[in-house]
Amino acid sequence: MKRLALILVTALLSAALAFAQAGGSLKRTQRTGGVTVRVTPTNLSEPMAATIDFQVVMDTHAGDLGFDLTQVATLVGEMGSVSPSAWSGGKGGHHLEGILSFPARELRRPGPLTLTLRDVGSDKDLNFVWEIPAAATGSAVRVAVEGGFYTDISPVQLREMLKSKDFFLVNTHIPYEGELDRTDSFIPFDLTASRISEFPAEKAAKIVLYCRSGRMSDIAARILVKSGFSNVSNLDGGMIAWEKAGFSLEFAGSKSGRTPG
Repeated sequence: MKRLALILVTALLSAALAFAQAGGSLKRTQRTGGVTVRVTPTNLSEPMAATIDFQVVMDTHAGDLGFDLTQVATLVGEMGSVSPSAWSGGKGGHHLEGILSFPARELRRPGPLTLTLRDVGSDKDLNFVWEIPAAATGSAVRVAVEGGFYTDISPVQLREMLKSKDFFLVNTHIPYEGELDRTDSFIPFDLTASRISEFPAEKAAKIVLYCRSGRMSDIAARILVKSGFSNVSNLDGGMIAWEKAGFSLEFAGSKSGRTPG
């Protein structure tokens, strides 16, 4: 029995070592200009989190850490880049430690995620890279806006919803770059307010919006919520995320024969 336990412990330790050597650890460490920077993401696998958070630890004996991390950090993902929304570690001294937070909504897509720190100890940029797991993008997220909230849904969720469709599906993207099957209407995001009568009359009606990347439909969703609609959803990541999930788009004339507009 002791021999079996020893074998199991040895196997677990070997597996852990192999995992770490293969890059399994989330901690990243870099050194530049006498400054050591250690960065560890704390919630990459939490799909409901409103922010993507990193524990950042910085040490130096060569000078003062007098910079503001919110001014020198950028987070880049598949859909673009964002600046920090908060840093809890202050500035100054030889040691800094805190949580650096970024808005999650624009970046929580499967794929590489790069945290860049500029002018930290030298003029060389420090780039820390991770991979966003697909499991971190699959849940609906409520987005608080003026007048209430709308719900971000994933391509997988929308795909399931389309199997028993009970909602009004709107393409808000301009110019036309394709559509999802069973789209009900094409209302450009910047005409949402002026064409509000083309949406369901019932304010509680279920409405799903989409565009190419999620940015235009986000604007349209905010207008609808402000106008009193209470059951609005937005395809998070838009048609780009839809295709990355392995689902196909339709194009005018390829199936329905109609011209969007």
